[in-house]
Amino acid sequence: MIKKVILWTSIVVLIIVNLLIDINVNNYISILNQCFNKNIVITNYYYALICAITAFISVLFILAIKLVVFYKKEEIKGIKLKTEDRNISVQQIG
Repeated sequence: MIKKVILWTSIVVLIIVNLLIDINVNNYISILNQCFNKNIVITNYYYALICAITAFISVLFILAIKLVVFYKKEEIKGIKLKTEDRNISVQQIG
């Protein structure tokens, strides 16, 4: 249950971040225009390409989160020694 909550929460957050980035592309371009004293014009093709690339990166993040959350195996806590092994080691020492 917790795994599904983590996955869906991350999907919603990444969709919101992706929308915010897509909305603010023109603001980023205007900042670049001011920084470099150039007149950069973004056509609809380049705007769609930028949005598609950010969406693809978001999908890769979702896949990485899914792989980490759902396919994580338990870590080895330690080696459990049998009682015979403990007795042998104590006899050898002392």
